[in-house]
Amino acid sequence: MRSCGSSRRSGWRRLEKRWSLEQISKALRAEFPDDPARHVVHETIYQALYRPELGGLSRELPARALRTRRRRRRSLTWDQGKEMALHQQVTAALGLPVYFCDKASPWQRPSDENTSGLLRQYFPKGSDLRAHGPDELAAVAAELNARPRKTVGWDTPA
Repeated sequence: MRSCGSSRRSGWRRLEKRWSLEQISKALRAEFPDDPARHVVHETIYQALYRPELGGLSRELPARALRTRRRRRRSLTWDQGKEMALHQQVTAALGLPVYFCDKASPWQRPSDENTSGLLRQYFPKGSDLRAHGPDELAAVAAELNARPRKTVGWDTPA
């Protein structure tokens, strides 16, 4: 059986891979299903990170490792491009309503904005992606697709 220290190291490794604290919480529960002492909610992890005087973590956490939480959208919202002409078939196949956002209104597409935020952890806004080779871009895609997502029941997109 692993020690509490190994749980902490496991959490740090996930933070280094830019997992959210909620993702880490769910992964620990899945990794240690028979050890309730290792089942912590993400708010507890936040407290450990932000309130070390209460017995939290002793290391300095890189700011890039922390992410914001977003609400879980149950519909699709798309741009008004011609590539979305088959929206009725998508609605029928997925059972999700499809909405079209107003022009120049990115906040109406939270999934796109969330994905952009994830990508900006690797490539700051305004980065020239031509400066990165196909192997580096593939590695980022693989890392993002290996993260569990709340919207798919804490499974990974992969």
